[in-house]
Amino acid sequence: MYGFEAMTFNIHGGYLEAIVRGHRSGLLTAADYNNLCQCETLDDIKMHLSATEYGPYLQNEPSPLHTTTIVEKCTLKLVDEYKHMLCQATEPMSTFLEYITYGHMIDNVVLIVTGTLHERDVQELLEKCHPLGMFDSIATLAVAQNMRELYRLVLVDTPLAPYFSECITSEDLDDMNIEIMRNTLYKAYLEDFYRFCQKLGGATGEIMSDLLAFEADRRAVNITINSIGTELTRDDRKKLYSSFGLLYPYGHEELAICEDIDQVRGVMEKYPPYQSIFSKLSYGESQMLDKAFYEEEVKRLCLAFEQQFHYGVFFAYMRLREQEIRNLMWISECVAQNQKSRVHDSVTPPPPPPTVNQIPSSPWPVTHMNNVDEDALGHCTSFLSLQDVSNMAMTCKYLQKVAYSDSIWRRYFSESWPQQTLAFASPASGVREAYLRRRTDLLQFKFSDPVVADFVTDTKPVDHILLNEKHIIFSKGPVIQVIKIDNWLSGRDSVVTLSDHSARITCMRLFPLNETSLYRSEEQWKENVLVTSSSDHCILLWWKGSCRRCLTGHRGSVTALSDKLLGNGTGKVLASGGEDGTVRLWSLSSSGRRGQHALKATFYGHQKPIKLMSVAGHKTSILVTVTGDSKVRLWDAAAQSAVPSSSCVGMTSVPGPLVNMKCHEQLLYLAAGSSVVVIDLRTMRQVISYSINEKLYSFEAIPSKSLFCVGSNNGRAMLYDIRRVKLSDSKAEPVIELDGGHTGPLTHLQMDPYKIVTGGRGMEDSHVNVWESNTGALISSLTCDLEEASMDALAVNECRIVIANTSRLEDSGVLRYRDFSNASCPAVNREGDHSSKFWNPQSYSDSETD
Repeated sequence: MYGFEAMTFNIHGGYLEAIVRGHRSGLLTAADYNNLCQCETLDDIKMHLSATEYGPYLQNEPSPLHTTTIVEKCTLKLVDEYKHMLCQATEPMSTFLEYITYGHMIDNVVLIVTGTLHERDVQELLEKCHPLGMFDSIATLAVAQNMRELYRLVLVDTPLAPYFSECITSEDLDDMNIEIMRNTLYKAYLEDFYRFCQKLGGATGEIMSDLLAFEADRRAVNITINSIGTELTRDDRKKLYSSFGLLYPYGHEELAICEDIDQVRGVMEKYPPYQSIFSKLSYGESQMLDKAFYEEEVKRLCLAFEQQFHYGVFFAYMRLREQEIRNLMWISECVAQNQKSRVHDSVTPPPPPPTVNQIPSSPWPVTHMNNVDEDALGHCTSFLSLQDVSNMAMTCKYLQKVAYSDSIWRRYFSESWPQQTLAFASPASGVREAYLRRRTDLLQFKFSDPVVADFVTDTKPVDHILLNEKHIIFSKGPVIQVIKIDNWLSGRDSVVTLSDHSARITCMRLFPLNETSLYRSEEQWKENVLVTSSSDHCILLWWKGSCRRCLTGHRGSVTALSDKLLGNGTGKVLASGGEDGTVRLWSLSSSGRRGQHALKATFYGHQKPIKLMSVAGHKTSILVTVTGDSKVRLWDAAAQSAVPSSSCVGMTSVPGPLVNMKCHEQLLYLAAGSSVVVIDLRTMRQVISYSINEKLYSFEAIPSKSLFCVGSNNGRAMLYDIRRVKLSDSKAEPVIELDGGHTGPLTHLQMDPYKIVTGGRGMEDSHVNVWESNTGALISSLTCDLEEASMDALAVNECRIVIANTSRLEDSGVLRYRDFSNASCPAVNREGDHSSKFWNPQSYSDSETD
C-alpha cells in the first residue's frame, strides 16, 4: 500500500476493482487445462468450456467447430468485459484502460499493411484484426505506399498519431521497414504508458512500472535475437529499445553488440530476475524462450492481484485473459491437427490463487484503523491535498474526525492566505469552519478591498469575454485580445492581440490542452487552448499567442461551439454548429496547421442556424443543440452512421425565442420566450414547465442546488426553487425577486453555488449587483466610474470578476478587473440599500460576534 489510496480509491474505483477481481476468479484453472488436454475433438473442448464463463458464447455454435470460431468467441467475451469496464470508468481510469488497447492497434496496423504488401484481400485482413484495436479508418490503411502517407492519410486522427514522430520516413514499405515501424511504435507506446503510470503514482505506479519494465526488457531481447544476421545495424537496434526497464541503459549497450543467442544469454544472466528464465534453456536454444517469458509474465501478473487499490489489476487481468485465449488456440490447433503430443509445449496456465490455508498467519496481532494513533494519522493526512482530505472524510466517522482536525486545516489556511492571521475559532466550530467561512466570504465578494485594475479600450463594444486564473480574453469584432493578469498588475507587457479571423467572432471556449494534439509534457497539464468560431466560416485553435489549427467545413458562419468536448479519454471531439444548420464534429488530436482530416462527422437536421450547444451530463457522447426558434435536437456522437440524420436520437421544441440552456445529468433546462422548461433527455419529454409572465432576457441555473434565476425586461432578476413548484400549476412563484436598481433589461446574469451576479444593458446602468444564491440577499454593488456608461459583458471566475463597459461621453471603454482572493477588510451591507423583497438585509461582518 502506498500513500492513502485505501482511503479514497473506492469512491471511483472500488466497483470496477471488485468486478475485475470477480472476472479473475473465472480464469481457467490447472484442472481445466488438464481436462482440455485430454479432449479428442473440438466439440469435446466446447463441451468442457460450456461449464466455464465461455459457455454462453459457444453454446449456439453448430458442429463441426473450427479453431477460429473458438478463438473469436472467447475474444468476444474479453471485449464485452473490457467495454463494460470502460463504460463504468472515470478519469484517470478510463485513460488507463484505453492505453491497454493501443498495443492491439499497433498490431492491427502492421497486419493490414503487411497483408496489403503481399496482395491479401483487405476484408480478409480486417477479419483477422483484434477487435480491441479497431478504429474508424483502419480499412484505408491499404492505400499508403510509405510511412509518411500512412500517417498523413490514416493515422493522424488515431491515438497512435503521437507515436509516429520517430518513424515517419519517405521510404517505401517493405517487410523490414514494417517490422522497424512496429517496434518503433511499440517503443513509443510503452514509454508513453510508463510515463502515464508514473504520473498516477502510488501502488499503480509501482506495480505498473514493474510490469511495463518486464515488457520492455522482453521486447529488447526479442529485437536483439530477431535482428541477428540481418542488415540492421547496432545503432538501429539500440534505437528500438525502450528507455526504461531493468536492462536500461547498460544492458542495452551490451545487447546491441550481441551476435548470437549465447551472447544474449550471457548478458541476461547478469540480471538475477532473468537468470531463472535462461536457466531453463540449453545453450544455443531460443525456441522455448517465448514460453519461458510468458511463464514469468504470468507469475508477475498474478502478483499484481496481491495488492488492492490500484489500476494494475486491470492490466494484469487483460493480459492473463489474452494468454488464456492463446492457450485455448494452441490446444484447439493441436486437437484439430491430431498433434496431441505437443499440446503441452506452449500452454502457460496461471498459478492457482492462494487459499485460506495457504496464507500464513501473521505472528503479529491484527491492527484496525481505529488502533492507529490519531495524532500520527493526522500528521500524515496533513500532507494530502484538500480534495483527498475531503474524500477521506467521507469514508468513515473515525477518518472524518481526523480529517476535520485543526492541525490539518490550519496548514490549509496559512497556505491559502499567508498574509492573513487566523482569527479565534471556537472549539465547537474549529479551524475548518473558519477556513470554509472565509473561503465562502471571498467567493461571495464580501470584502471592500479587492485588487482593482482598469484596462482602457476603444469604444467598440466587447462581444465576448472569458476569465480564468491567469488571463482575461475578450473579443471585439474579428479581433481577440488576451491580457496576462500577473504581467498587467506588475506593469509589464501584458496584452497579446490575435487577429487571424476576418469576420466577427461568434463564440469563444477554453478547453484543457491535454485533450488536444498540442499537449506534449506534464508541465502543460494545467494549460488551456482557446477555441474561437467566426462569421468567416472558420474555427481557430489558439495557444501561446498564435493560431495552431484552422478548422474549415461549414458553408456559412459558425454560430456555436459545444461547452465541453464530447467523449472520454484521448478520443474527444469538438462540436460546432453553423448558420447552415449542420452540426460538425472535429478531432482536436489532428496535427497540421490547417487541421487536415480533423472533420469526423457532419449531422444534418436543423433548418435554421444553431445558437447553443451543450454536452449532456449523463453521457458524454450526447450533444444537445438548439436553434434560435427553440427547436431542440439530441445527437449521439458514438452512434455515427452512413446516414448523418440517423445520429439524431431525439427532438422537441419549446415556444418562444431562445434565451439560454443548461444541461445537468439527464435533464435539460431551457429558457425561451417567457417560460423555463425542464426536459428529460432520455425520453425528450417535458418534466416541468414554468410560466413566467415577463419576457426573459437571461437565464442561469444551479441544478445541483435545485435553483435557477431569470432576468426580465424591467431590470429585475427572479430566483426560483425547483423543489417548490406545483406540478399541477405551471405558474411558479419566485422564491425572491432581486431588484437591484437596474434600469434596462437584465441581460447579464452569472450564477454559481455561492452567488448570483446581475447586470443590465441600459445607459447609465453600469453597476453590477452580487446576491447570495441560497437566500437572494444583496451582498454588494460594484460600480464603474465612467459617465453614461453601459455594460457590454461580464465574466466571473471564483473570487475574480471582470466587467466591460463603454462610455459614449468619454469616448472610451474600460475593463474593470477585481480580485478578492486575498482581500481582508469585510464589507458591511448598508441597511436599506437595494433591499430584498422577502428578506431583510443582513450584516456580513467577520467579527467574532457573528
